[in-house]
Amino acid sequence: MAAPALRKVLLVEDDPNDAYLVGRMLEQPGEYAFSVTCVSWLEEAIGRLRKEAFDVALLDLRLPDTQGLDTITQLQQAAPHIPILVLTGLEAEDLALQAVRRGAQDCLIKGKTEAGLLRRALLYAIERKHLLDQVIEQIEKLKELDRLKSEFVSVVTHELRTPVTAI
Repeated sequence: MAAPALRKVLLVEDDPNDAYLVGRMLEQPGEYAFSVTCVSWLEEAIGRLRKEAFDVALLDLRLPDTQGLDTITQLQQAAPHIPILVLTGLEAEDLALQAVRRGAQDCLIKGKTEAGLLRRALLYAIERKHLLDQVIEQIEKLKELDRLKSEFVSVVTHELRTPVTAI
């Protein structure tokens, strides 16, 4: 039997009780195993992301060095290719929508998220971000092809006009 695929999670949470609970939820056996690294400050999270590869970040919006939706923006600027899930104690639907608009893959509520849901949300976020990155890469390739096509048409048009003008 093959070992479960390991997913590295960066948990950015300043409450040790919440961090412990998340760790316990993710250590349950399943098809995928999770390795959780917990940090308490956003700056510490950014430093870890610069040194280490993670599959996903699980982010609290209330930290000692930052609060609110800007937390998502700051983490995303530091590591644009890592999917971010917000884990917050606030139950405001508007906040959840704003978090997703800012780039979070999902917004989960502390105390109302069970282990299976958390595990699935992390796996789905990783997959969605991977697919989104592929789509963006394809769009960039298409833009380059369109630029080359336009350049080719311009050169051909110029070359065809030159003999006609002489005639």
